[in-house]
Amino acid sequence: MKIISMITACIDAGQKKNQFGIGINGKLPWSLPEEMSFFVKHSKQKSGTNPNGIPGAPTIMGRKNFEGLQKPLSERTNIVLTRDPLWQPERYEEYDNIRIVHSPWEALDIADQCPGEETMIIGGGEIYHFYAKFVRIQKLYISFIRAPQVEVDTFFPLKQFNLSENYEKIFEEIHQVNEKNKHFFTSLIYQHV
Repeated sequence: MKIISMITACIDAGQKKNQFGIGINGKLPWSLPEEMSFFVKHSKQKSGTNPNGIPGAPTIMGRKNFEGLQKPLSERTNIVLTRDPLWQPERYEEYDNIRIVHSPWEALDIADQCPGEETMIIGGGEIYHFYAKFVRIQKLYISFIRAPQVEVDTFFPLKQFNLSENYEKIFEEIHQVNEKNKHFFTSLIYQHV
């Protein structure tokens, strides 16, 4: 089985308001190009096509999260989890890197058939909460954003991981406010110990 990881950006733990918030109305509440680069770098892995013809490294996401994208994530297999047995994205037939599943366990089975050493769970909120509760997450890629005025309605279940006891920080990068990024943020990677 592959390494199972999560990647997210959330409001900094030090913020009393909206702590660990990740989105509002199905969208990211900020635009941070440097943070998006962190997401792309770590969610794209060595790609290719495995013997079953499935392209790219696997990313698991919920339907609402997928619908918030402009198009499927390139160079990754987009495994979309939905309760609706009839749901298909627009122009579904144009893409060979989308797999629609109806159970979180089916999503993991499809991910195991994909190339790469890591399965990346990319949200949204319900997906994070399910996998945090029922699956051991070996790596967490988290960007903590200082955004006290940002409104959110969806949250990352960070407290379920008990970082100080169960994980070791293996990477940290600080990003200052600049012309591209309106918020200060820190990108971290944690490894389960």
